[in-house]
Amino acid sequence: MASSVASALHRIKRKLIGRAVTDQEMRAFEPVMIEQVGILLRKFFQASSVRSVTEEVNMTPNLKHLSYDIVGYLAFGYPLKLQDDESSHFIIDELLWQLSPEYFFLDLFPNSQRVQLFNLIETMIKACLAQDKDAKRQLFYAADDFKGVQGLRLGNIWSEAIFFLPAEVNTTSTALASVFYLWLNLACYMKLADEVRNAFKSNAEIRSSPQLAGTLWRQLVRDQSNPDPWIIDRCVVPTGTEVAVNIYTLHHNEEYFPDPFSFKPERWLDFIDGEDEGEFRNGATHDAFVSTGSRGCAGKPMAYLESSLVIARTLWYFDFEATPGKSGKAGSGRKVDRYGRGTESEFQL
Repeated sequence: MASSVASALHRIKRKLIGRAVTDQEMRAFEPVMIEQVGILLRKFFQASSVRSVTEEVNMTPNLKHLSYDIVGYLAFGYPLKLQDDESSHFIIDELLWQLSPEYFFLDLFPNSQRVQLFNLIETMIKACLAQDKDAKRQLFYAADDFKGVQGLRLGNIWSEAIFFLPAEVNTTSTALASVFYLWLNLACYMKLADEVRNAFKSNAEIRSSPQLAGTLWRQLVRDQSNPDPWIIDRCVVPTGTEVAVNIYTLHHNEEYFPDPFSFKPERWLDFIDGEDEGEFRNGATHDAFVSTGSRGCAGKPMAYLESSLVIARTLWYFDFEATPGKSGKAGSGRKVDRYGRGTESEFQL
């Protein structure tokens, strides 16, 4: 019973999110995304014109601010303006607290920024729900089921908003931040830069045409028609146990990704130099990487579009290189362990 209720709830939530992030909706939303990417590029232009080559630009916060601004428009049609207004940066830390175990205790003693965040989310939701259904394309604009809910902060739309904002931001911004370590692999960097600069005649032509590093837990359930216990790696696992395969370990399994600690972007190509040699054509590699099925990532179209626009437009305008010292290294600087963590050339989380 609990499983069927959870499945039904998941279908409803997925339908709510999925209708706003389809390929068709992303094409309609693309001008807004391009505008926000343009703000990021102008910040880079400004930084490169006033800073000496010995100073650094921290890409991670800049990319987070971009992603939050994009999601704010996509979900609510609301300008968060993290790229323009430093006073809004508290949103990032406070939203992360909402997803932490400590939240349930800390919320009993709300600080001024937490109150400010809650007021902001309430403003966004109310403004979105008040709009005409046909006027906007935001994620929550057609949430009729939520309009009559008494006590907005106790309703489903509140919890969905709290979760959706950081969930959609952290995956994409992390993937983008890792791209700026391409300087460690100059051959890959030059090949990508040449491809972008030769494929388009101007920045305006660059339009549409990963990922999660954690563990996606699933609960083992059995019905009366199949009461046998779960056996995983010769171990009996009781029904109701939550199990998962960590994505990092899956993506470093040589059975699916040969030479997994080497940076080989070409592994994702179907053909390499005209030959059918791309690892991604291997069914096992494809299945181990691609998020599919009812539990697949509903936000993939948005993530792919944002990543493509940022990478291509940045490489169109800029050459970039690492800053000297520790901050310019992708690795953690610690001794490489037996699992490969700490590898100098691998972006560390």
